[in-house]
Parts: sequence; structure tokens; C-alpha cells
Amino acid sequence: MPGSVLTVLSLDADGFAHTDHSNRLRLALPGERLRAFAAGDFFLPKEIIAAHPQRLAAPCPHYGRCGGCDLQHAAYALQLALKGQSLHDLLAASRESAVRAVA
Repeated sequence: MPGSVLTVLSLDADGFAHTDHSNRLRLALPGERLRAFAAGDFFLPKEIIAAHPQRLAAPCPHYGRCGGCDLQHAAYALQLALKGQSLHDLLAASRESAVRAVA
């Protein structure tokens, strides 16, 4: 995979991105295209080729090292949308028969 360009398809409930090459990737957003390197059981971005339009610089100087806030690089509105989609997906996979949107 060295040198391969990955496209982020989705994020899971743990904040890991899933790519078109079936890799688990941290610190990436859906729709981004990037090159990555292996970091244990997952990958980290090495070069972002096409960033998500709502990507920002993370405000915390420890971001990316401590792993406590995996979405700081996303605008707040996008964070809410991604978390809402994750919750929706988890509930839809449960025994509940209906999932309603909450305003």
C-alpha cells in the first residue's frame, strides 16, 4: 500500500475511517483522498490530497497523540452530523424497528 491514494468512504462509531482499500484510518473525514502510513493496527494520514471542505486545524496541541478527541479536525456542524449518523446506524442495527430524526 505504500504510495497508494486512499479515499475515505465512512467513519465508524469509534471515529475510524474506512477506505476503498478496507483500511482503518484515524484522523480522516469522509470523502477525503490521502496517502497514509501504518501505525500498528490502523493507518494515519501522511499527505492529504483532497481535504473535506469542513476540515480545520485542530485547536488542541495534543490532538492526534492522545486519541481523546478524534473529530477536532472537523467543523462542529460536521462533528454533530457524523455523530448523529453513527448513532442512527447503531440504533438501526439494533432490535428497534424505527429510528426517528431528532431536531
